[in-house]
Amino acid sequence: MGALIGAAAGLQADFSYEQSTKIAGGAMAGIMRTFGGGKPTTMSVLVKGNRMATVSGETSTVIDVDAETMTFIDYQKKQYSVMTFAQMREAMEKMAQKMKQDSRVNMDFKVEVKETGKTRAINGTDTREAILILRMESTDPQSGQKGTMAVVTDLWLAKGLPGYEEVRNLQAKMSQKITWAPGAAGLFRAQPGMQRGMEQMAKELAKLNGVPLLQLMRMGMVGPDGAMEPPSPDAPPAPSGPTVGEAAGQAAGDAAGGAAAGRLGRLGGLAGGLGGFGRRKKEQPQEQQQAPPTQPGAGQPRGNPVMLEMHTELTSFSDGPVDAGRFSVPAGFKQVENEMLKAAK
Repeated sequence: MGALIGAAAGLQADFSYEQSTKIAGGAMAGIMRTFGGGKPTTMSVLVKGNRMATVSGETSTVIDVDAETMTFIDYQKKQYSVMTFAQMREAMEKMAQKMKQDSRVNMDFKVEVKETGKTRAINGTDTREAILILRMESTDPQSGQKGTMAVVTDLWLAKGLPGYEEVRNLQAKMSQKITWAPGAAGLFRAQPGMQRGMEQMAKELAKLNGVPLLQLMRMGMVGPDGAMEPPSPDAPPAPSGPTVGEAAGQAAGDAAGGAAAGRLGRLGGLAGGLGGFGRRKKEQPQEQQQAPPTQPGAGQPRGNPVMLEMHTELTSFSDGPVDAGRFSVPAGFKQVENEMLKAAK
């Protein structure tokens, strides 16, 4: 039996990719830049069996689904902290209690996913567009005053990317152990509308089939008409270099190649260097078949101002071997108390 389990575990392939995120605009962009934020970031996401590492600059987060632990590593300070899934659930319960005490506003969440039928080539790979709309409607029980904030994300999805199923499988296992665990439900008790919204979002996202090579996210308040300013017209251009397909193919053929360098920051999240979306002036016929950039036309209302706009791009996909050492704490590092557990006390 042990041999069979070992053989099954061996079937799990390695996978890695990079995620680049930049703040493209919005009212908050200038404020964030003033305080040193808002700079483009690049993260590497590494998957090996039932472990995932997100590496960004001098920090790394390692999730081990089998051990049910999250390890946070700071290479600059030479220290690390560990939090178990059980400790995380307990911390979430405490946070939920605090939210319940502090909450004076009723929240309702509505989620909608639309397939637009538009297509576009991203770094040589065909993608289709889907739009995810999350509306958070709040009502003050005393004054009856209402307000709606929306997060609108344009997703450009590629189908059938070799090896990405390893990421999907690991995320599903994590979801079973964390997101929908009994302890995690405590977060929703203060706002039942949040639970309904998250369940609806999971259901809608399950309908989509593809890898989000590019995400354009806008967040802001919306009026009765639900309008919001369109995406920034100067969306960053698609970077040059090997296409996604070439990168995946090369990694598959090269046993030593492919470990991405720089982040898990993927899900979450959105991009840098994408503008123009790979359009070329010399390719007029092909250009006409693709969806034109979303820009306000003459006389078209711009809608409510956007608070924050972010662009995220996934690149450098590889199903080549990932170094097991990327998931371990270096020798000599000091263990410290986890920040989330400290805050939950």
